[in-house]
Formats: sequence, C-alpha cells, structure tokens
Amino acid sequence: MFGKLFKRRGEDIAAAGLYTECLKQSRLPAFYGAGKVDDSYNGRIDLLTLHMTVIMAAAQKFGDEGRQLNQALYDVMVQDFNIAMREEGLADTGISRRIKPMISLFFERTKAYTQALHGEASLTETIKSNLLPDGDDDFTRALSDYIAQSYAGVDAMELPALKSRQVSFAPFIAG
Repeated sequence: MFGKLFKRRGEDIAAAGLYTECLKQSRLPAFYGAGKVDDSYNGRIDLLTLHMTVIMAAAQKFGDEGRQLNQALYDVMVQDFNIAMREEGLADTGISRRIKPMISLFFERTKAYTQALHGEASLTETIKSNLLPDGDDDFTRALSDYIAQSYAGVDAMELPALKSRQVSFAPFIAG
C-alpha cells in the first residue's frame, strides 16, 4: 500500500521539477517578438506545450514508468493552470469551461509534436502550422532545430536521470 503511495510521490516530485524546467525555458525572451512566438497567454502555453512534449515524447520509451511520469507531468500542468485561473478570480465553473479547450489543444499539439519528433512528420512544418503560422521562416527553422537537438539530448537520457530533473535543453540560437 505505502509502496504505491511513495512511488507516486516520487513521480510527483520529478514531474514538478521537470515542469518548472519547461516553464523556465519556455519563458526565455529570445522566443518572443516580431516574427516569433506571440507573447500572449496562448503563445506562452503553446511554447510550454512544445517544451513539455520534448520530455513526454522521450519518456514514452520507458513503458509504464514513462507513462506514470508523463501523467504526473500533465497533472502538475493542470494544477498550475487551475491555480492561475483562480488567481484571475474565476470560479470553479469558469475554470472548467476555460480549461477543457486548453486541455484538448494540449493533447492535439502534443500528439502532432510527438509524431514529428519520432520522424512521422516534418518538425518544422508541424511547428509552423501549430505555433507559428505567421512566424518568420528563419525563426521557425531555428526553433525546430533547437527542439530537435533538445529532444535528442533528453531522449538519450536514462529514466533515473530524467526523474532527477537533470534535463537541459539545447542552447537556442535564433535564426
């Protein structure tokens, strides 16, 4: 009984740290501006989703343990969204109404990005169509290269390193 409780607690701690890393990375000023990601609520969430996908796509190879980590990472994100909306003064019904489309979009984007990271689609085109439909082509290619390099680094990690939050994203060099 306690084994499952403490195992989940370990997943939660790892997920909270990974989420924080994704959040910090996705808020770097180099990602935002003219021809780049829109510095808006939606733009920030979309870029956070892209960074979370790097970790979640890599964790898939660890089977059940990877799924548990991904679920914990998702749960941390939903909890963070709930807190942010409560701080905006929304009631439970307002939160539910706003979070459902966000979660649906998260799953759609995560699926598309994961397929691109696994070579089933062009990462650059997927980023262009989902995140940067009006973005600068050089910036879109630079972002795609950065995400591909970040994924390669995270995908090479073993699960204990991933759980210990030793994730480092590739340096971002804007095009």
